[in-house]
Amino acid sequence: MSTAEEVLWTQWIGDKCQLARDAIFEMYRCWSEFESLRLSKKLRISGVESADFLSFGHEGLLHAIYNFDPDAGYMFQTYAQYRVKGNILNQVFKYSDQSQAYSKLRGKESTNSSQDTLIDKVNSETELVSLIDAFAMQYLLEQEITEPASNSLSGCFSSPEMDCLRLQCKDKVQLLPTQQRTVLNLHYFDFLDFQDISILLDLSASRISQIHKDGLRSLAKHVNGS
Repeated sequence: MSTAEEVLWTQWIGDKCQLARDAIFEMYRCWSEFESLRLSKKLRISGVESADFLSFGHEGLLHAIYNFDPDAGYMFQTYAQYRVKGNILNQVFKYSDQSQAYSKLRGKESTNSSQDTLIDKVNSETELVSLIDAFAMQYLLEQEITEPASNSLSGCFSSPEMDCLRLQCKDKVQLLPTQQRTVLNLHYFDFLDFQDISILLDLSASRISQIHKDGLRSLAKHVNGS
């Protein structure tokens, strides 16, 4: 990241300077439009024009600008790429003539949730422990950090210790190998399903499922070892 861009991010993150935000947008606008048009040629969805792809891409870029953390350790364009493509996918299938068919497809897939993909034939006690660890990591990633309330019931699932473990689990995701980290980030933090992720990464949905499963098990090792 150039010094000039670092200054813009500081002004935007620290002072919420709208001019800085607009400058960052302009800096990456041509790139987002290139990605949008490339995706439009790849998908070729009836009823959705190139201008729609550009508009959805711009929207995704703005989402990325609003949510990006410059201290996270990765480049903005890498982060924004998934936001731009993810927003395009969500919008074009929502408004296209194929939306009904796509909804049916996703409804069918939802019956085979990410939790179901973890279930394997367990051949040993070690595999059973690994499977339990993976389910635990999935649970922690799916939960929000709770706000303390005076009238809330205390318990093992709402304790400060549990919230600390959730935070630790989410932080450890960034230590995973690239593919595993990317899939878990897109699935749990950007709320994309395996089908959407497979399109973004040019991999099959079954491969994404396997990477997701491996990522949860790798995450468990990081958390248990910390």
